[in-house]
Amino acid sequence: MKHIDDAFFNLEIDIPQDLGKIIDIPVKTSTLTLNLKLNRPADYYQGKEMAVRLSFNGPGGDYVYYQAMGEEFKLPVTASISFSHLALGEYYVTVFVPGSEMWSKQNIKLEETARELQIDLQPGADLKFQILAPGGAQGDRNVAFNLLTQEGKSPGANSWPITYDYMTKTYRGLPRGEYTLSILSSKAKKKQQAEGSRRENRDEIFPAMPEYRGEERKIVIDDQSPELIDLGTIELKPSLK
Repeated sequence: MKHIDDAFFNLEIDIPQDLGKIIDIPVKTSTLTLNLKLNRPADYYQGKEMAVRLSFNGPGGDYVYYQAMGEEFKLPVTASISFSHLALGEYYVTVFVPGSEMWSKQNIKLEETARELQIDLQPGADLKFQILAPGGAQGDRNVAFNLLTQEGKSPGANSWPITYDYMTKTYRGLPRGEYTLSILSSKAKKKQQAEGSRRENRDEIFPAMPEYRGEERKIVIDDQSPELIDLGTIELKPSLK
């Protein structure tokens, strides 16, 4: 499925004994429409793109395994999106709109009667950064960090976690609130890894690389925040000897 107006269905059948025989299989599809209540004036979205992720869980039921359907669908920001030819079953949908917190919902049951969802978007922002440890090519390429809310919890929206996208170096669609970005020092990272190794009853081998200090950044997202908060490259300082 490459476009939102493409047909999507998923078939599982037994292998026929006569592979040359044509088998007629009826396929039922329906329409899922997302109606978005945008949280900014219409002219704000001129020239901007939104993204929609769609995953499928077959007929649904107790066993939940959402199968991603192609890549993210990217399209100009609009107040209504329709997937016109989706197989009947359960879906998980995620919506990213510039300047809004991520919206997501799972266990969306699609039956023969077309379904519409009303989505009331709330203000939010993307947070972008990358971390550079000292040492150049010999430096740590996998610095550990955590982004936590004021309550000390991992960020999320609509009861769904928001994780760091390593491809874009971004947390996408963070809700309003106060956050702390805690970057672990090389010493704290090794301690954390060693504790994990002990719990799993295995030895941890630490490659030789320049040591570095940790760092903290405070981030506030409110109604006046830009759609993208870009911290740039955070260059960590070498450890004091």
